[in-house]
Amino acid sequence: IMFLPRMLYALEKKKITHYYILLGFFLLAKENLSLIALFLGLSLIIFEKGKLRFHGLITTIISLIYFLLVIKIVIPFFLQDSYAFWSNYQQYGNGPGEALLNILRRPVEIITVSFNHPLKLLTWKFFLISGGFLAFFYPRLAILLIPLFAQKFLSQNVNYLGTQYQYSVEFSIIVAIGVPLVLRRIRLIY
Repeated sequence: IMFLPRMLYALEKKKITHYYILLGFFLLAKENLSLIALFLGLSLIIFEKGKLRFHGLITTIISLIYFLLVIKIVIPFFLQDSYAFWSNYQQYGNGPGEALLNILRRPVEIITVSFNHPLKLLTWKFFLISGGFLAFFYPRLAILLIPLFAQKFLSQNVNYLGTQYQYSVEFSIIVAIGVPLVLRRIRLIY
């Protein structure tokens, strides 16, 4: 996740080669970061213009292929078994594609599940109090929170809930980037 601010800076400065090198390191750091990269690509497609939209499409394609390759081939090869991490999300389907369809079919249930445990409420409180609510005012960045919220709040594993493990660190970097951006935007308006 530490590469994300540098990736965003490279995009801002139009240093595209630098961006793709950092994207490669970002993807190699941890398999779930490919989902954040995928949403970064979607953010570029939705909110940017010109060549950055094209790079958003490339980022989305690379991230999706990398994610599927890693969870379907690379990790099972080294584990000599299936991707065990997915067992935390079995209630939504037998794989990412099936889960995505089920999540889209039952959005109210997904929202309800995101608040149905005391540790989830603690995480929301921690996120919002630490400035996370400001990220929602910067949609280009807020979209990156979608896979993080899904990973954390849809899991059956209570270790993903709360703030005691490394699973909250990903939120912090997006909050750290988002808060100054929103405050700068507010200052420019007023």
